[in-house]
Amino acid sequence: NRMKRFLGLATALAILFSGLSAPVASADECLLQQTETVVTGLGTCTGAITIPAGVTTIGPFAFANSEITSITIPTSVTLISSYAFFNTSFMATVTVDVGSGLETIGAHAFLNATALTSITIPASVASIGHLSFSNNPSLTSIDVDPANTTYKDISGVLFTYDGSELISYPGGKTETNYVIPAGVALIKASAFQFNDVLQSVTIPASVITISDDAFFASSLQSVIFEAGSQLTTIAGTAFYYSTLLTSITIPATVTSIASSSFAGNTSLASIDVDPANTTYKEISGVLFTYDGSELLTYPLGKTGASYIIPASVVVIRDYAFFSAASLETIDFEAGSNLTTIGIYAFGGNTSLTSITIPAGSQLTSIGDYAFIQAESLISITIPASVTSIGVGAFTGAISLTSVTFAETSSLETIDATAFGFATSLTSITIPASVTTIGGSAFEGTASLASVIFLGSAPTVASYAFSGLATGARAVVNDSATKADFPLVDEKWNGLRVVTVAEAEAEDAAPSVPSVPSAEELAATAREAARVAEAAREDARKQARAELVANSSAPLTVDKFANAGISGITAINLGAVRAEIAALPTDRRGDISEILKIARKFEVVDIVATSSRFNASMLQEIGLIKSDNKNKSSITATLAKLPANERASYAAIENAIGTVMKKIQERKDRLAAIKSRSRR
Repeated sequence: NRMKRFLGLATALAILFSGLSAPVASADECLLQQTETVVTGLGTCTGAITIPAGVTTIGPFAFANSEITSITIPTSVTLISSYAFFNTSFMATVTVDVGSGLETIGAHAFLNATALTSITIPASVASIGHLSFSNNPSLTSIDVDPANTTYKDISGVLFTYDGSELISYPGGKTETNYVIPAGVALIKASAFQFNDVLQSVTIPASVITISDDAFFASSLQSVIFEAGSQLTTIAGTAFYYSTLLTSITIPATVTSIASSSFAGNTSLASIDVDPANTTYKEISGVLFTYDGSELLTYPLGKTGASYIIPASVVVIRDYAFFSAASLETIDFEAGSNLTTIGIYAFGGNTSLTSITIPAGSQLTSIGDYAFIQAESLISITIPASVTSIGVGAFTGAISLTSVTFAETSSLETIDATAFGFATSLTSITIPASVTTIGGSAFEGTASLASVIFLGSAPTVASYAFSGLATGARAVVNDSATKADFPLVDEKWNGLRVVTVAEAEAEDAAPSVPSVPSAEELAATAREAARVAEAAREDARKQARAELVANSSAPLTVDKFANAGISGITAINLGAVRAEIAALPTDRRGDISEILKIARKFEVVDIVATSSRFNASMLQEIGLIKSDNKNKSSITATLAKLPANERASYAAIENAIGTVMKKIQERKDRLAAIKSRSRR
């Protein structure tokens, strides 16, 4: 799944990255790892644990990633800290002694406690943090002591005491249909997240706000709003990756819909809007603001290979066409008023071959990652009004062969990685108006042989032209401007500098191929590989340092990619940001924390797309230990997972945990038999 939270302790991180298992400690050894009244733990505990009387605090990550099977909490404990039982995949029961003084359950306290089946919130609890009971696929009920005056449960679902907020719907509840009780005004963030059974939800008229990730449930097929709905707000990623949801009707009262509310809904063929709504409307199932000036969402399940954007559209919102895989061509109605293309607006459109931005539009910027991974895009014409091309705008547009700028172009900035790895691009003309080219702007454009500059040399950041075709050249207007391109080691930013006349002469001259020896070829290849790897490593080190130093600044896919951190995609970027933001402040600048988060997402992405879904593959990414004897058992177990669970880290862990537990039981029985035979 996409909302993992990870261990911050250096010991646990080192253990995981080394591919080794955490050392197992007995209950006594485990509980010796405490300071006065605070249990700290290092994830080494195993089996049934009873916390000693007198302990008041279960510290952050105290039992995270451990193999405990149950926990008994004494009445003296008042605080269960954030991530205290994170990733405890064997812990089935939590027992809180009668008369408990527990007051606070911290954020993510039981996140990924995948074996937990039920829990009772004591009467004394007055605070339950965000995602405390998230991704608990075995949790069928969250019960609350009837004497509690802050919270209550209704049929095992957690609410505030007054019933106005629905906090958490257990991931293991088996009902396929759920009717939210009347009186609920707020569906809190991630309330229904990771429930893989729920198919239909009825939302009462009293609900005003649906929070972030509220229905991040891939099994959800139907959302019904009761008559008289008072809903005003659908927050970011509210229905994120509800891949089976086919349609939804926005109530008349809704005044705020986030751009990414319906991201990843691959079956959503239509977004309908109540005709009485005066903030939004739909045209043929596509969501717009009421005046038609903003296009919010093009449903990913909508059929048709082409789409014409109405002339009224001024803003194409963030993620508007993100991953609309069926679209091949996009055109604009005559008289277009377009000014803004948002971030990721056309990203991931793998079938999009062409888009013509009207020359008469007032478009000033192409947003960050606007066409990232538009793998079939062949050509694009940039109108004169555009002044900037954003970060990663065309990264991974591997079929892009033609980029045309208007003769009167106003373009000033080509931002970092804007055309990175557009591997089919052979030539590009940089307008005279361009003053800045960002880092790695053309990195990895392996076919790019000519960069033609119509004006003076712009300011160029590191690696802007790294990885171009052999002998790639900067073609400048004449000898007067050639002096503007100062050479270092006979090149300007890695490019040979030639005038137009020199370039024409080169192109006209017959080629006389030389035939280097095999030894020369090998030596050249080795040196090129060494230099390239050294440059990449330096770039990664610099990018990682910048990533840590600026961890409070906006985090982008590009920043992670530059740092050599895989697993972060445009789709899961929001979840990754949330992961990092949820870390304690003093650990947000720890690169090992960020690597740990990326590693978990990488596991999910590899598993979700891999054709060789087996134990060997999981060993390669360090999810399981190498044990050739048990490979077949693990592979067979994984093969039985339903296809829709193969992108769930929790489901994979559960499957591995189950088979390893059986293997261990067999080993234990064999050891017992051998022991008896020796007697």
